[in-house]
Amino acid sequence: MFSDDVEVWSVDTLREVDRDIAQLTQWYGENGDGKKSELKFADSVARALRSLTTFPRNHRMWEDEDTIRRFDLPSHNVAIIYFIDDDYLEVIAVQAFHTLADPERYNRLITERVKIAKARHPKG
Repeated sequence: MFSDDVEVWSVDTLREVDRDIAQLTQWYGENGDGKKSELKFADSVARALRSLTTFPRNHRMWEDEDTIRRFDLPSHNVAIIYFIDDDYLEVIAVQAFHTLADPERYNRLITERVKIAKARHPKG
């Protein structure tokens, strides 16, 4: 499937990411066409997470920090924030500003998750 010269990364997630995805899936179900919107969103997240296994450094940095990256989920206004260092990748948040409707709360949540990732991986 992949060329020998392409490194394939494994993707770990913080425990809180499962809750993020569940809350967003529910939000899309309640604010879209129910189950159809939930399934479409869940599929988009799954494809995005799989896409991080190759070329994870291609996404933009979070506030000029090389070890924290942001991948915007196409057509959903959802950001996948992840920590990357050497050969390690960990998704630390899957968040949508529009579901929180509060810029301070959104930034505070992401900042807290970045601190967790950095504490777990002090080298990064």
